[in-house]
Amino acid sequence: MFHENIPDRRDGRSAEGRTTTTTAPQHGRILQGNETAKGCRSNTGRHRPLRSRFHVADGFLKGQFLPRLCPSRATDVPSDPEQREAECHHSLALLCRYYGIRPMATRHFGFPYNVELALWEVQGKLQDDRYGTRVSLMTEDEKWYITTTQTYGTGTVLFYIPVIPLYLLLRDKKRKHQGQLLQCVFAYLLHIGIPFYRGAESFLHWQYEIIGEWLLENPEEWEREDFHGQASQWRAAQVVGDWIEKKIRHPILLQGFQKRMDAFVPTDENERECHRVAKKFYALYRDFPNGNVFAHARGMGISEEDDETVWMDQYISFVADARGDWLSKQVKEGVNAIFNECTQMQNPTIIRAFRDIAPKERDTLGFESRLFPLLEQLIQFLTEVK
Repeated sequence: MFHENIPDRRDGRSAEGRTTTTTAPQHGRILQGNETAKGCRSNTGRHRPLRSRFHVADGFLKGQFLPRLCPSRATDVPSDPEQREAECHHSLALLCRYYGIRPMATRHFGFPYNVELALWEVQGKLQDDRYGTRVSLMTEDEKWYITTTQTYGTGTVLFYIPVIPLYLLLRDKKRKHQGQLLQCVFAYLLHIGIPFYRGAESFLHWQYEIIGEWLLENPEEWEREDFHGQASQWRAAQVVGDWIEKKIRHPILLQGFQKRMDAFVPTDENERECHRVAKKFYALYRDFPNGNVFAHARGMGISEEDDETVWMDQYISFVADARGDWLSKQVKEGVNAIFNECTQMQNPTIIRAFRDIAPKERDTLGFESRLFPLLEQLIQFLTEVK
């Protein structure tokens, strides 16, 4: 399949910590073993069971051990600790009210450990959510506050939606009704902002142009038969792309989505799978009529000039084909050559700052968590459709 995994070279750094060395006490013994005095024969009878020398209560098993405070930039004692502590606890109160968290009492531990402890507890309460919320202590304009970062991880997948399979379905009299249903799906994907490779602003448009120049400007580098076959693929990608883009831009497709869904009667497994996928996209359209795939794409704090980041509009796009022909392989190799030089991927992200007041919005990543698995299903279907 064309939407294969791409290398994920993001750094995996662990938090720094200190190591302490303890010395065992020189008095007493921990365990009574089955030792034998030198020169004596061991007892062949049953060994005595091992047990502690002293009676120890097991109540500690029910206790809770608090984390150690490790030195960090965030917990260095500032010059005005009372003001900073007040800012942190105000921000913490806003966060707890926003997420409905009831924090444990920590202020009596003293600053800055009480802040570090509170962050540790809040992180534990939020880490089980589906988006892996991360809690951070920030400083800005000499003021301390807490932020939460939610990210939907798309993995290392190329979400490239092939259009030539749709073209073939629409041109096949026996499968035309199947193509017309998928036409509504494609219209919705264009509606939510997925780039089309024929658009000059598209990342893949540049890839196709490079391949075309390399192919057509040096025909002598190819065998005659190979050259004509490869040039035919490149021109088909242009012609079919322009035709499909016009077919899926008409607003009436979204208006008639439900009507086509209701009129579609599957007759074989291929059509049943087509109907299942289209039905899920229609439910997404009904729940998120104004959704946008890039609504949360700029929330990671990454500069747009950063050339070491794989941007969302680079790994999400319509593409000509994905069934392993010469042109598809060239596009894939060119894209992966670029991505191999990158160290991180942009993912849908929501950052909330709890500074003076709590955020009023209740935005979520629910749209993305439904969209991306559906895109994978659609791409697989289009790649395997007969």
